[in-house]
Amino acid sequence: MIVLVPKLWAKLCILAAMVGFILLTMLVDNPLRVLFYAIVQGSITLLAILATQVIESRWAQRTSITAAPIEISAK
Repeated sequence: MIVLVPKLWAKLCILAAMVGFILLTMLVDNPLRVLFYAIVQGSITLLAILATQVIESRWAQRTSITAAPIEISAK
């Protein structure tokens, strides 16, 4: 679901909402488990978002360099 959102700030807001929802729903029953789960889930998702941003920026740089138009002269 987060992949379909184009803006980075929106992805981070969705991530914060997901972690907050996990904390609110599970904190009463299992406080230690929910803290570990929220930290792990949040950090792995954040790393995936940042890795995607790096890959997209490098892909855009590579395609802009190699996408120079080729001129064909007719003789």
